[in-house]
Amino acid sequence: MPMESGYRINLNKKEFQSIHKALHQLENIFDKMNEVTLPIEYDEALSVNQLSKRTGYKASQVRSWITRQKNPLPAYNPGVRQTRIIWSQFVQWLEQYPVNRRTERLFEYDQKP
Repeated sequence: MPMESGYRINLNKKEFQSIHKALHQLENIFDKMNEVTLPIEYDEALSVNQLSKRTGYKASQVRSWITRQKNPLPAYNPGVRQTRIIWSQFVQWLEQYPVNRRTERLFEYDQKP
């Protein structure tokens, strides 16, 4: 007995047209969604707590990056307990430390003589 792949559905012409119309409307919605660009405020000045909430890093970790000796995270202190980090500068600073994935490390080791 041959196996059939998929499902067979019997539709009349009206049902088929309504499904076709709905699919066409969904395609239009997805096309419009792809055109939308969300504004990103890269020059936003964030407090240490705001940055930690946005990125998921602990506030103590962010403070340690600011105070470290070699390549500290750029931060500004306009007043007492008002340390601010510019989002675009944080992104640039973080991009200096790319993730070295395990598969990439294994590939690098294979190439060494």
